[in-house]
Amino acid sequence: MYDMNKISLVIVLVCFMTLSSFDVSDIISVTRVDPLRKVFPENVAFREMKGAVEVAAGEHAVFQYTVHSSVEVRDLRISCTHLENTKEGTQINSINAGFVGYVGVGSPSEQPSHDMLSSTSGLYPDPIYYLPEYSIPCGQTQAIWVTVSVSSDIKPGLYEGVVNIQGNVGKDHFSVDKPVEVNVYPVVMEEPSFLTLNWYHDTPSNLKLFNDGKEASMYSGAYWKFIKALVDKMKEAHQNVALVNPLQHIIIKQKSDKYSFDFSHFDKIIEIFQEAGITKMIAGTQIGDRSALVWTSPYNLRVPIMENGKMEEHLYPLEDERTQNFYKQFIPALMDHLKQKGWDKIYYQHIADEPIDDNAQSYIAIARFIKGLAPQIKIIEACQSAKLSDAIDVWVPILNAYQSNYEFFKDRQKHGDQVWFYTCCFPKGEYVNRFIELPLIKTRLIYWFAFYYGATGYLHWGFNYWNDHPYEDTTVLDDWGSTLPGGDSFIVYPDKGRLNGSIRLEAVRDGIEDYTLLKMLEKNNPALAHKICGAMIKNWDKYDLDPDHLRTVRHSILEELSKK
Repeated sequence: MYDMNKISLVIVLVCFMTLSSFDVSDIISVTRVDPLRKVFPENVAFREMKGAVEVAAGEHAVFQYTVHSSVEVRDLRISCTHLENTKEGTQINSINAGFVGYVGVGSPSEQPSHDMLSSTSGLYPDPIYYLPEYSIPCGQTQAIWVTVSVSSDIKPGLYEGVVNIQGNVGKDHFSVDKPVEVNVYPVVMEEPSFLTLNWYHDTPSNLKLFNDGKEASMYSGAYWKFIKALVDKMKEAHQNVALVNPLQHIIIKQKSDKYSFDFSHFDKIIEIFQEAGITKMIAGTQIGDRSALVWTSPYNLRVPIMENGKMEEHLYPLEDERTQNFYKQFIPALMDHLKQKGWDKIYYQHIADEPIDDNAQSYIAIARFIKGLAPQIKIIEACQSAKLSDAIDVWVPILNAYQSNYEFFKDRQKHGDQVWFYTCCFPKGEYVNRFIELPLIKTRLIYWFAFYYGATGYLHWGFNYWNDHPYEDTTVLDDWGSTLPGGDSFIVYPDKGRLNGSIRLEAVRDGIEDYTLLKMLEKNNPALAHKICGAMIKNWDKYDLDPDHLRTVRHSILEELSKK
């Protein structure tokens, strides 16, 4: 048996002896590390990254630094005020510096990829805390994240500055400067055309987590603060598709067999998205669901019914007279309102989530019914079946279904349909995804993958589907009894009335910027753009995961775009 008290005493004495016997510079190490390499708290050896980060105007340049100490570090602070191009006399002043937090992954991922990361501490880097100061326990490594936002109108050239990292160890103070260099090419990134949709979740439990554990009512001040915080985080990562739940946010009342509709809350949510600049598309959430918790079950439609003085929602079959009565009033009213607001041409409606071959016919029947009521309405759907022709306008197959039916989806594009794809708790194995246990580059390569195979959008269901303790355990148990992989269900974190982003959300943003540069190159030289992308994407589940090679490939893109 081990005497834990003696072991703890020895650790404390070692830390104290280390501090007493050496200069501060001997016990503190600060290293610049490639931000696509995840830093775990137990890591101690790093390869120093050198040189400028190369970007187009309008992109972001990311830097990661590690601080390791054999003793406790207190009052750790970061500052990076500006970068300067002395030749042009211009500056970059939009710089954010934060501390990377560490979270738990409860159940390890099933069907792990060959490159799945494993942490001996059980802690994984993900959230980014923008705090004035931080502390590092004895012997632990802390990652620091610096994001430089490069404006679209900046002059090209080399911008130089320093990041200052300082803190206290014992009675001593240390301060370390590290160079920060960004090389801005004479290229201006276009507005991203890639369509991105993350589903947010505004349940009472999520609102309570955001609101520092305090309950808040729907449409209260705290609720609208929550929605705005979610939307702002989405915009930071180039999301350009708004999401709204029509059956939740339209106030529906029933008197006898007649319905009335109040669109005020529905409008306000869309307007918050549009004020943030998320204007490419509006997606209405599902109006139907499986008739039972069996994956092969046929679909029914949600129908609000007045019962005992209160509106209650039920699932009824399409042919039920209550279903027919409600939707024959609701869909025309919705489309009339969208037209009045000027939103009808950018509105797309989900019907029911993830249809498969077994329930495709029930889905098609509902889609035809809805389109019969509003021929101009467009339908978008995350799907796992190709047997839905003429029912869907924006196909969003799960990635492995996209692979299995690739020729079908290319044909749908030729007929004018859009084709996106989605990932969730599946597919696992070697595919790109957003799981915390995967190398960070696999999240960024989602968008290289989209370019390579011709997808024009990406959907993910889990922006903030938090459990009760999202910092302790990033796995979630879903309604079907399945444990969702760490990070699948959320990519932002609640923090006392605000949201913390994550290094995965940063990789999403950077991947969309990569996609945008590839699309710019494709306009002038399609063959070269696809050849360059093929240097990273080898096949549906085979990729080059070397961050150094990605930067070499990006260099070639920027060089080509710089040619007059």
